[in-house]
Amino acid sequence: MTISIYNYQEMSSGQKTQLFMRSSASYEEIKQIVSPLMEDVRLRGDQAVREISARFGSVVTELKVTEAEFQDAYKQVSPRFLEAFRVARKNITRVCKEQKKLLSAKSKVSNNGISVWRQWRPLESVGVYVPGGRANYPSTLLMCALPAITSGCKNIIVCSPPNQDGVLPTEVLVTARELGIKNVYKIGGAQAIAAMAYGTESVSKVLKIVGPGNQYVNAAKLLVYPSTAIDLPAGPSENLIIADETANPTWIAADLITDLEHGPDSAAILLTNSEILAQAVKEEISRILPTLYTAPTIQAALKEYSAIIIVKTLKEALKISNEYAPEHMQIVTKNAQALAAQVQNAGSVFIGPWSSKAGGDYATGANHVLPTGQSAKMFGSLSVDNFGKWIEFQQVSKQGFNSIKKTIDTYADIEGLPAHKLSAAIRGNKEVL
Repeated sequence: MTISIYNYQEMSSGQKTQLFMRSSASYEEIKQIVSPLMEDVRLRGDQAVREISARFGSVVTELKVTEAEFQDAYKQVSPRFLEAFRVARKNITRVCKEQKKLLSAKSKVSNNGISVWRQWRPLESVGVYVPGGRANYPSTLLMCALPAITSGCKNIIVCSPPNQDGVLPTEVLVTARELGIKNVYKIGGAQAIAAMAYGTESVSKVLKIVGPGNQYVNAAKLLVYPSTAIDLPAGPSENLIIADETANPTWIAADLITDLEHGPDSAAILLTNSEILAQAVKEEISRILPTLYTAPTIQAALKEYSAIIIVKTLKEALKISNEYAPEHMQIVTKNAQALAAQVQNAGSVFIGPWSSKAGGDYATGANHVLPTGQSAKMFGSLSVDNFGKWIEFQQVSKQGFNSIKKTIDTYADIEGLPAHKLSAAIRGNKEVL
């Protein structure tokens, strides 16, 4: 099984809906499955977490990672990983520090005795979800924890699904310890989201939960909001590429299937005005797939939510992309910069042939926790400002108050709120009451 090629003008409405909705179309059904599990955790805490985890194949007695487990991880970790970790941490931290500077900028407005400004404060507690189980994602822990640390958040906990033996990946544990995170839990899925949102005997309740996951994790995050804040709907991965005849078909084929390794519910779309490129990319995917041990997962994703779509013009491709609102978007065309300037909806945009999606996943310093399922129309990438809040301040002098007193009176009368009017009237007039 390889990827299908369509002419956009000839696609049925059903085909377009399938591709545009991707796996998010099933969220309501998944919520019904997830909701009782989460309620069980809310009511019974750790015991429910253990039972649910065992039901899905992970038997864990001690939910919290012990010091001995951290030490064992350091004995097993490779120097190659530690070197890669340091490069990634350096680049991500550099970006985070620049973001923090913007949050420290003053925005005070003063006029006629009235001053209004705001100040940013970090959240007191954050829960990070790191996908796992059959996979290993230490990069996701970096992407979530470094912005939180840079923000000034003091209490960071991590939940990640263990393997069948109840063990977390060595690299995830070492990453946590290197970042100074001590509270790491061997909990995955909806039960992890519930534990962080409601609190259990072992897991402290947090104010906000961040991190990507599968459909069940994403549905769980949506269920706990707004009593517990979430970063953004970061569900199954997706990548959309706009390319023309100048693109290298082998590079495009490789980039197109990168996100599909994450799971059979991932999505990949190529929009191109070149039929020659479309055919060449399809052939390259068929050639590359047998060389990858993740081929079965990729093939399943190619069948469900992926396609090569031939369009008349790149302008049409951009219009389709803005409606699709991809998590990752690559532009590999002659006029890539100009096209990128017109992008309205995307989580992260990669401009030019050397800006690979894989580079953004690991090493450029940009964040790879991004909105999926068309939520890029409303959300942006995870960043330092996701780990705090703005507090508004205002200070008014007597002169300033007198300049707005009539305005207060008028609005209070129109809206039928006499106490509002009284609040203004009593200032400077002892005879009102």
